[in-house]
Amino acid sequence: MRFAIVGAGSVGSLIGAKLSLSGEEVALIGREPHMSKVKSEGLILELPGKKKLVKNLLTFTNLIDLKNSKFDPQLFLLTMKSYNTKQSCKELSEIFKSTCNDYNFLTMQNGIGNEETISSFFGEENSFSGALTISVSLIAPGRVRQNTIKGSIGLAPLIVKNKTKKMVVKLKEIFENAEFKTVVFKNYRELKWSKLLLNIVSNAGSAIYNLSPSEIVKDKELFLQEQVAFREACKVISKLGLKIINLPDYNVNLLKFIMNLPQPIAQFILKNKIAKSRGEKMPSLWQDLKEGRNLSEVEVLNGAIVKYGQRLSINTPANDFFYHTLKNIIEGKLNWDSFKK
Repeated sequence: MRFAIVGAGSVGSLIGAKLSLSGEEVALIGREPHMSKVKSEGLILELPGKKKLVKNLLTFTNLIDLKNSKFDPQLFLLTMKSYNTKQSCKELSEIFKSTCNDYNFLTMQNGIGNEETISSFFGEENSFSGALTISVSLIAPGRVRQNTIKGSIGLAPLIVKNKTKKMVVKLKEIFENAEFKTVVFKNYRELKWSKLLLNIVSNAGSAIYNLSPSEIVKDKELFLQEQVAFREACKVISKLGLKIINLPDYNVNLLKFIMNLPQPIAQFILKNKIAKSRGEKMPSLWQDLKEGRNLSEVEVLNGAIVKYGQRLSINTPANDFFYHTLKNIIEGKLNWDSFKK
């Protein structure tokens, strides 16, 4: 299958490199200087215990150049930050115009709402949901590192029909051939909300307090704040009529059980596990804040919990604090230094 990976940073480059090594045709659409480095020297892929050089990746810095090339993708894999989803879909629909119905679209993004945005442009039958539970870093232009040994890909159709079921099965085979453990789920909302529970732990808190996940979990008050936010998210998921599902290598229901234990017990159990699951990589919300970006995925993480909590008449004070505090820091309305520990 021919893949065009839009927003090819750390996640897109890892997936693209492994797909290419398995024999798939891959084009990366990303930013400089990463694209130039990959084009001239190839992509260095650092996997646990080994390194590989991937040289047969096509690279583009914009969709117009992709459209004008001889590469005709069958599937667009979207891995950009969630706050860029709508603009990217708009550009795709404008540049590829009437031919958009000939393509399939798969999101591997974090947070709630990407699938709805993508399907509003390209239709539910052509849109698919994915979740990656592998920690990845772009450590330098042309160099990507997989930080954790365990992890997988979860896939789900947005609408269950014979056509979409066949496509999901095909994608599962392709990703497994590329050495990704891959599991298909029936309900994409359960997939993404369950992944959200993994994403929110020690993420916004790390950004606000400028602390690593390990430091957050070791602090009594900060860990209790994480517990409360997690429990609020679980209440929202339950009220939505969704089940929390386990992801390959990540028992999300066990995490829920632990987070509902008394604070000292839960803290004792998780203080080492959190660091191991993330590797040495700082969380994404901290990275966005540290790099001075004026947008953040907190909108589709803690912000989504707050939004749905309001709709369902569920109080979410901990998530409200994480969401609005981080948002105000980003917008310059609050001084980040006053929160740093």
